[in-house]
Amino acid sequence: MLHEHENGSYTHVLRVRKGVEFNEPVKHEFYEEAYYLEGEMVNTKTKKRIGAGAYVFHEPGEEHGPFKCLKTCLILEFRYYR
Repeated sequence: MLHEHENGSYTHVLRVRKGVEFNEPVKHEFYEEAYYLEGEMVNTKTKKRIGAGAYVFHEPGEEHGPFKCLKTCLILEFRYYR
């Protein structure tokens, strides 16, 4: 997968097991795009569910989460700076 050491951008596949909770909202300084290949998460604040086939995009500084994994997820994630 892509990893550009010069600017910190990278692509990875992330597996999150059922039951895992991210209890705090997340905010970071890079763009983030994610495609959910398998599984299901729920934003515990908004109650919005994100499942297989979903695409999400977050701009730098955009708060998202907290999340709970309802079904084990496989996520293709792209993180980059412009």
